[in-house]
Amino acid sequence: MRIELVGIGFIIIGLVVLALAGLQEGSVKYGGVVMLGPIPLIFGNSKSLILVASGLVLITLILILLTKM
Repeated sequence: MRIELVGIGFIIIGLVVLALAGLQEGSVKYGGVVMLGPIPLIFGNSKSLILVASGLVLITLILILLTKM
């Protein structure tokens, strides 16, 4: 199984979950990260989720740098 298909599958699952959550009463909170080369673009509508995404990006970048050494 190709890793690209796994990534696309996760994206589709995330979109379905977000759509189903939007059907419920109340607001939906979201946050995410898009990597453009070495530059992370962090977005969201909740300050706490943006902080979580920032922390995960930082951990990921550190792990990538450590494995390249």
